[in-house]
Amino acid sequence: MKRRAVKLYVEDGYPADLVAEELGVGHQYAQRLGEAISEQGEVAFQSRDDRPGRPQVSAARKKKAVELKKQNPGFGTKRISHLLRRMFFLKAGPETVRQTLRKQKLIERPAPKPKRNPAKPRFFERTTPNQMWQADIFSFAWAGRAPT
Repeated sequence: MKRRAVKLYVEDGYPADLVAEELGVGHQYAQRLGEAISEQGEVAFQSRDDRPGRPQVSAARKKKAVELKKQNPGFGTKRISHLLRRMFFLKAGPETVRQTLRKQKLIERPAPKPKRNPAKPRFFERTTPNQMWQADIFSFAWAGRAPT
């Protein structure tokens, strides 16, 4: 379908509206496809997996991160990331280190933090009137007389 759109749009010079109508796609999609192919050439036909993208983290970086975590179990991902950069001149961000260590099952997800101010139970409140009654009784003896 992409090759047919290219032939119609780029080679034959049909407008994007006609190409979109012919192929049953949106106008913007046909126009972007034509522009991408005229700029990139054959690379635009490749699937996204085959295209050159973000460079993958090298095996040496992953291996060194795992090694540092095993040697120092108390180190977190940020500290390991800084050590890799400063001592071994290997660039690996904290998130990359975290993903690598999770795949190796060296770290687990942190436990959720408890709520700061949990709701306290309300002992003397009820939803409707007269659900609860309370009385305060106080008696005392004054100057040797019996309580009244």
